[in-house]
Amino acid sequence: MSSTHALALLLVAAVTILGVVAMGLSSARHRRRQRTLTRIMDDADAMEQLLHRTRDKMGAMQNVVGRVPADIAADARASLDTDARVQAGLRDLLQHRMWLQQHADSASQDALDEAAAALSRARERIAAELARLDDAGAELDSATGPAIAAAGREPATLRRGEQ
Repeated sequence: MSSTHALALLLVAAVTILGVVAMGLSSARHRRRQRTLTRIMDDADAMEQLLHRTRDKMGAMQNVVGRVPADIAADARASLDTDARVQAGLRDLLQHRMWLQQHADSASQDALDEAAAALSRARERIAAELARLDDAGAELDSATGPAIAAAGREPATLRRGEQ
């Protein structure tokens, strides 16, 4: 085999190896992009479920707060009136989904990674707030039960708002 043939064979092998490596890197980038997009969509679904659970929990808490005298519960009622905030969160989530649908193919990987991280942080924050709401609801329920029972045993002249 002449040195020219050997050089040509080596050159073909090098180009082939570079082609395989380039295809592998492209495939890896594609898989990473798909994983990121899947994570964004999964987190968006989880965020939507959390927002709905938050609205449901707030409604349930309104019932508990409704058993407390109005002068005591006014601040609690105001803080539980979050339907507008939940609706705004759902609208924002829909806007992000629409953006993703329109720009997923052209968005950079960094932009997708940033969107995924922001959505994950927001979901974790809402989940933590919902857990605190669950705890507060349990505490309020256990505190109001005995107080309501005791108030029922008081003479009508001592009850709030009944004079």
